[in-house]
Amino acid sequence: MDLRPELLPPPVEPARIATIAAAVERIAGLMEAGAPYEAELAALNEDTGTGVTEHDIHTYDNWGSAEAFAHLLVRPSYPRVPDITRDELIEIARRLMAGLGPQSDDPDADWYALLFDTNLTMPSASSLIFDPPGELGPGPSAERIVDTALSYRPIAL
Repeated sequence: MDLRPELLPPPVEPARIATIAAAVERIAGLMEAGAPYEAELAALNEDTGTGVTEHDIHTYDNWGSAEAFAHLLVRPSYPRVPDITRDELIEIARRLMAGLGPQSDDPDADWYALLFDTNLTMPSASSLIFDPPGELGPGPSAERIVDTALSYRPIAL
């Protein structure tokens, strides 16, 4: 199934990714050396419109590379699509299940996980894909995962 344009990862110029990745690595190097980094971090946040913290810089490699982390910084933080359909969520789940998971080399993997999580009320819905609970059985289908996520109802306090 093809996804409509608002569900696809927004294109980002490779030069932009390289610039942001270099800034992340430069800030990490300054922090590691005990050198002043605050102005560089503020400039990064200004440039990307984000709120990257010292902790984020220390752990950027959890995303696989500075380039993968840079993709996160230059794309929308919460890609909410109010009229997303069940079929579209199933296609997104299929793409994630096909190997576009966390720590993959594909910079779009994190986009699809964020898109999935943002458009479902279930907290961390993508965890049903990456670490499915036993009650879903072995190797649950994308349909089963999406139906489980859609059936989630928050507890009223």
